[in-house]
Amino acid sequence: MYAPQSGDVLRADAFRHRSPQFQFVHGNNVLLSIDVDKTDEPELHAAVSAAARKLERFGVSLLEYTSWADAAAVPAGRYVLYCELSSAGGMAVPTSSLEDCCISVEESLNSICLIASGTFDALMDDALSRGASVNHYKSPQCVSSKTKVELLDGWVNARYVSPRCPKQ
Repeated sequence: MYAPQSGDVLRADAFRHRSPQFQFVHGNNVLLSIDVDKTDEPELHAAVSAAARKLERFGVSLLEYTSWADAAAVPAGRYVLYCELSSAGGMAVPTSSLEDCCISVEESLNSICLIASGTFDALMDDALSRGASVNHYKSPQCVSSKTKVELLDGWVNARYVSPRCPKQ
């Protein structure tokens, strides 16, 4: 089922007191695409979740993420993942561990940018200033507008790229 107000795709998987119970399937237009390569929301979420699990041992959790397909990158485009992290224990994550996260994500994406705390609040503020409803706003899992990419790039604290080829 398509939910026209949010653009999300939902599935009615049960009924309770004659009312359908919906399960979220995927968001509208949540697809990264460069040339013939396509990465949809479930693939993106699985890749991000796998990388986030690698950071748990450092007391770091993933607060939010969004992504962008940079088709203009040479030679063949790249996917960029923007992650806002929270560190409960104040423990620093070694660069090698962050690069390891890139390796685990690289099957779907190519680059991870760690962004400053508050980035997703700024992204929401930008959307609200452009007329979005605060009641219906949710952080985008993929961005494509140049304005949003520039906003995200302005909050980047560090960029990480996989130091080796992913498993084939």
